[in-house]
Amino acid sequence: MTSRIKLKQQVFKYFKTLHPKITDGTVLDYGSGYGKFLYTSDGNFPQENYTAVDVDKNVLEAGKKLFPRANFVHYDAFNIAYNKTGRTDRRPMLKDRYYDTIISYDTVPVVTTIEDMVETINCLFNVLRPGGKMLLSWLDVDNQISTDHYHKKRTKEYGSCSTIETDDYIYLCGNKTSKIAQCEHQFLVFFKEKYLSSLIGYKHSFTPSRPDLGCIHRCIIIEK
Repeated sequence: MTSRIKLKQQVFKYFKTLHPKITDGTVLDYGSGYGKFLYTSDGNFPQENYTAVDVDKNVLEAGKKLFPRANFVHYDAFNIAYNKTGRTDRRPMLKDRYYDTIISYDTVPVVTTIEDMVETINCLFNVLRPGGKMLLSWLDVDNQISTDHYHKKRTKEYGSCSTIETDDYIYLCGNKTSKIAQCEHQFLVFFKEKYLSSLIGYKHSFTPSRPDLGCIHRCIIIEK
């Protein structure tokens, strides 16, 4: 969820590499911002097949101007960074449509608790078409590329932070690591692969990060 138009992450190429048939059907982009998937596709994905969901109304409005034929949906849920007036009891409700592919980059591990993440995945799975795939990026506590990135980012923007290491998961809240999500702060959650796998009740597999595409998160692919 970002309002920046210039992206270093090649989001479209990232997901196309992981799921070559992604351009054959409809895509729901959860935490889409202004439509970063479409923006980095250079016109190689039809707007009409794209649905963007985000908690930030401002970036959705920017997306509508860029991609008038796409579908932009405001998810009015509380978010400490992007929608402080949103409701705390909301889940993405998209019952009227089903999607061939659901994607999410740099959203699931950002400003969300583990419980919220699992419930959101379950809600999204309900609108995934049979035979479809859900591709969600996540932060691997054992991935030196991503931990170094966020350590340096936090050092620069928020002050020093602790070493990111744990047996199962850890929250990075403000400039400190914690086993408890401190919801008054912007936070990230890092997982061990085995622990994340234990939370997902569907058929799934993992892929490595793609720093060559500017995508330092790893990806979990869930199949229906």
